[in-house]
Amino acid sequence: MPDTDVIYTAQWTINQYTITFNTDGGTAVKAITLDYNSAVTAPTNPTKTGYTFAGWYADEELATAYEFGTMPAETITVYAKWTPASGIVYTVKHYQANVSGNGYTLFETETMYGTTNEETEAETKNYPGFTAQSFEQTTILPDGSAVVEIKYDRNTYSVTLVTNKGTIRDGNVTEYTYGISAKLPTDVTRSRYLFGGWYDNADCRGIPVTKITASDIGDKTFYAKWTYIYIPTTPVTPTYPPVVDGGDFGNVGISPKNPAKGDTVTITPTPDTGYEVDKILVTDKNGKPVTVIENADGTYSFKQPSGKVNIEVTYAKIDGFCIGGQDLPDVWLHRSGYQRMVSRRDPLLSRKRSDDRYKRYYLRSRCSSDPRDAGNGSVASGRRTGCELYSPVCGCCKR
Repeated sequence: MPDTDVIYTAQWTINQYTITFNTDGGTAVKAITLDYNSAVTAPTNPTKTGYTFAGWYADEELATAYEFGTMPAETITVYAKWTPASGIVYTVKHYQANVSGNGYTLFETETMYGTTNEETEAETKNYPGFTAQSFEQTTILPDGSAVVEIKYDRNTYSVTLVTNKGTIRDGNVTEYTYGISAKLPTDVTRSRYLFGGWYDNADCRGIPVTKITASDIGDKTFYAKWTYIYIPTTPVTPTYPPVVDGGDFGNVGISPKNPAKGDTVTITPTPDTGYEVDKILVTDKNGKPVTVIENADGTYSFKQPSGKVNIEVTYAKIDGFCIGGQDLPDVWLHRSGYQRMVSRRDPLLSRKRSDDRYKRYYLRSRCSSDPRDAGNGSVASGRRTGCELYSPVCGCCKR
């Protein structure tokens, strides 16, 4: 214990405290360190891209605003509050399908503005010949980097080709794509008409259209124009090939084979050996007989009526002849004999015949028991020496 009183005086040092700033992504703010109860001045407001500074708050939840006055008796942190800024830029890009059909080409870029963190408000544009695909909006980024892409497809339009009774043989067109030209067909035909091109009106007036251009748009209808081609015609004379029934035992030749009305038709019968023409009958399309003329050369003829005719030729067998059971040799017939018979106009020899047929008719007319009579004309004079008339039963001259 000291001999005298001692007085002690306490010495106090003012504490210093610090206020730090949480800018939540904004520009940094330097902390403030001051003595307790010293006056504190608010710092310069921080900045943040895409946002507007809305003050300092005492709590992280930004529920209580902080008021700067004096340094509190503790170190604290204050928090910056931000509100999304308006007028933030974003980009809308419009892409159009290329003509190759394998991708899209940027056609137009559009700059738009909105509020940070809100959805973009991009809109499709009306491009003739294109149709926009569906697309999605995006969030506006505070730095203005948000991009919306919209793609447009080329429209396809129908093409109607009115051929007006013609036929498209090649290159038919039923549709086209906008921006891509298409040629209209030229291989178009119509019997007896000349193709005059395609027109955009039913009256086929104006200038013909040869193709759909890259700038054309919308559905198209084109009409074929035709010019009649006059072809002089030569009247066709109808012909009537006959129906021929040649029967058996011979052939029949007809000339001409396709006669027209008024033509002279010649019938040439050719009987087989041992046969002769028995009958020739020609009837018209109504079944009525047609007059047939026998010609000197053994043919027959008639005038072709209108319509087909039927020609029927029949042949008869020539019976054989014998004297004394023997065939009559050809040498027994002499031309002087049948000439005399022709001169007497024997009914069986009243027409000119071949030698062979002269012989037949000669023998059918008269017979003699003496072969020599066949050549001396005695038979031609009508004598029936030792012989009866020809018998069709035995085919011989009977005694």
